[in-house]
Amino acid sequence: MLGSITPDQLAGKTPLNAEQASVLSQLQAQEHGMSVDALKTAEQRLGVERAIIGDSWQLMSNPNLNFPKTDTKVGAQEGSETTQGGFNQLPQSLQNALTFNEPSHPNSANDIAEIAKVAGDGSPRLQHGTELDKAMLDWGTRELHEEMPHGQIVDHSLLHGAQRSTLDDVFRVAGRDHVRVTDLLTGSGHDQFLFDVTHNRWDDGGKGIGSLFSWTQNPGGPEAELAGKTAHAYASYLGQHRAAPSASALCRSPERES
Repeated sequence: MLGSITPDQLAGKTPLNAEQASVLSQLQAQEHGMSVDALKTAEQRLGVERAIIGDSWQLMSNPNLNFPKTDTKVGAQEGSETTQGGFNQLPQSLQNALTFNEPSHPNSANDIAEIAKVAGDGSPRLQHGTELDKAMLDWGTRELHEEMPHGQIVDHSLLHGAQRSTLDDVFRVAGRDHVRVTDLLTGSGHDQFLFDVTHNRWDDGGKGIGSLFSWTQNPGGPEAELAGKTAHAYASYLGQHRAAPSASALCRSPERES
């Protein structure tokens, strides 16, 4: 059912139909009080239908969508009042993990790793300006900056294994949301972010972080404008910082490095 949602609906041009809205409302209410571990377990039990959990996160956090508000009590039925998608519609455990003040704390990092895996199992097609993707990119930005020695190049392989793979996964998964990537790379903190990115020796060859940039090479349709803005921001940074050490690697698409 969630897979039937159209691009026009994701963009807020067309409302969800009654059945789509009802399914999303029930999922939002059922997941609200579940821990990250419980959500991951539920996803695994769904087997081939496991994408529904990650998809529901993207949709309930899409500010362009409205759906009926269902009380979070067990057995509650959806009411006539509607609510707007946003960060506060995500399960509380996700909200807590993504806004934790110490991104490298083991508890936070473990939860983020699970969140990235579940979100990654969902459909990239539904990642269109969602608050989940914004929060994941914000988390990755904070984590990356926290690990950066000021003014130095950091060897990414020196980070703890769990931190390293989690950071790669967060950027790879949330980077599929090109609306949020454009926001990140054209926003007020983009210079600091690009400095941190280009002064990090990525142990995966930059494939995870490079996915934030490679999609701009051959854009089509409605994404052409986003790609132009993103590419311009990156090119402007490189023009002002010609010695950026990892710049060339980030310009290559992952397919070319295989």
